[in-house]
Amino acid sequence: MADDILNTGFFQNKAFMHVIMGLSGLPILSEALYSSCADEIFMTLKLGQPLLEFILGVYLSGFALGVLFWGHLSDFFGRRPCILIGLGVFVVGCLGCYFAKDLSILALSRFTQGVGSGMGSILSQVILWDVFKGSLLGRAYAVMGGVSVAIPVIGAILGSSLEMFWGWSSVFVLLSLCGAFLLVYVWTFLPETGFQEECGHFMTVIKKMGRDKTVLGLAVAGGICNSMGLSYGLERDLYLSNWFESLSISEWQSQGMLLILAVAAVLGCWLSKKLHPFFSLKKILGFGIVLAFLGTCVWSLFALIHCTVKSFPSWAMAAICLFSQIHIMIGVSMASCNIPPLALQQYQGTIGTASSIFGFLYALLTALFSLGMGMGFLKTHLTFMPLYSMALSILMGVLFWWFLVYKKAP
Repeated sequence: MADDILNTGFFQNKAFMHVIMGLSGLPILSEALYSSCADEIFMTLKLGQPLLEFILGVYLSGFALGVLFWGHLSDFFGRRPCILIGLGVFVVGCLGCYFAKDLSILALSRFTQGVGSGMGSILSQVILWDVFKGSLLGRAYAVMGGVSVAIPVIGAILGSSLEMFWGWSSVFVLLSLCGAFLLVYVWTFLPETGFQEECGHFMTVIKKMGRDKTVLGLAVAGGICNSMGLSYGLERDLYLSNWFESLSISEWQSQGMLLILAVAAVLGCWLSKKLHPFFSLKKILGFGIVLAFLGTCVWSLFALIHCTVKSFPSWAMAAICLFSQIHIMIGVSMASCNIPPLALQQYQGTIGTASSIFGFLYALLTALFSLGMGMGFLKTHLTFMPLYSMALSILMGVLFWWFLVYKKAP
């Protein structure tokens, strides 16, 4: 049971930590591997480029549905049964993608895969709430966050290698094996960590959280953290090449920059973990917001000077952008590790349902802020991206001060 796991210590129960890292990392690995060979899949199936976005939307719809309901179901039926069923759904989706020969099968399989992936994303967090309390919960989130930001880099490199040597179908073979292995591992090592004997009605919890301004404010802050990390990570090549024409970004340079940003994000999670014995969740969140804000200030200042006063060499401006993003990634990683524990500490009686609702809102806001970044910077001035990031970091700071300092939230 949960008490037995807790009594063995934070890192001593390696099987439990392996399950948590596997559940949280599987959805990220799945999307990283798929993205690395998506173009080849569509060429093989003779599908048009616009359908690439359609299939992504289908997957995200399934993922959002999974995030919204797996946690709620786990409050009624327990964590372990939902994890086993969710992993089974994920494996079925991966096998469907492997055997897909046309658009309809691929779309249905990606939707199924998304529903299964949503389980891993949300129930890995719910189990942490079952087992860890106080500063240990924050440390556990930091460990899980570090794994989550490292996996996209590993997945991108691994996916490209698999596609090069064995074709795109090998990606889904690997994902099926990972899902099946994790299913057996969970069946063998993971006990039932808890379910709620008296679960709140889904709509009742939604209404309660909708009236909780601290939860809503932290959801916005979480969406900002994710969007700031994702947007530059996904669009760094376009940003640099569009505005610094003399720069020619090679594939290995692009992967190198991605690796540097991933290391910075892991460093932020590590710092959060190390600070938990000495500072509260609230203070570490504040430290992260300040670091992110300082990074956006440096980036915005040099971008404004470059465009209005004096032009810097392209290599120098690119280095400033990368340095600023390292600063930002450390800050947003520190902040994002502490947002769910702060937001949901008043909902432990219905933690599965509350985690699902919060995760769904979190994802929607991430998409919204990322959309603003993506639509704005390509068609506007060089300064849009840094100024937009600075505005978001200021908004995070205002939300933090208002809901967690001025209102004296716990």
